This record gives sequence, C-alpha cells and structure tokens, in this order.
Amino acid sequence: MTNPTGILAELRSLKDQLREINKQRDQLNERAKTLIVDALKAGARPTDVADQSPFTGTYTRNIARAAGIEPGKRSSKPAAR
Repeated sequence: MTNPTGILAELRSLKDQLREINKQRDQLNERAKTLIVDALKAGARPTDVADQSPFTGTYTRNIARAAGIEPGKRSSKPAAR
C-alpha cells in the first residue's frame, strides 16, 4: 500500500499554488478594469478599447457604465465597408 503522506503534501502544495494564481488573476482583472476606464476617459474609441480588452464587449461596456461613462452618440453615417 502507498503511503499517502507524500501525495497529501503535493496536493497541499498544489492548493497553495492555485490560490496564488487565483489571487494574481484577480489582481490582473482589476488592473484591466482600471485601464479600460482610464482609456475611455482619455478619449480612446470604445470599439478600440473593447477590441484590446481581455473581456467581452458587453462586460467592457458594463465596466464603463459602472464607472459613470455614458455611451457615445451613434453616428448618422453608415459604417465604411
């Protein structure tokens, strides 16, 4: 029969590593949100911000709205093709 002590130690180590990775991911997500808001406030086009964002366009818009950034007015010109 295999001694579980080594396996449990490795499992505990893996758990600690995953917690650290999740913490880093959360910090990176917060930084991305800050950069999205900063870019929009600096005048970047929302489409460009959404394209460069690690989040979906919808979530990027939600971040902007939560920061008090209102949607821009739609152009009356048809999109260039």
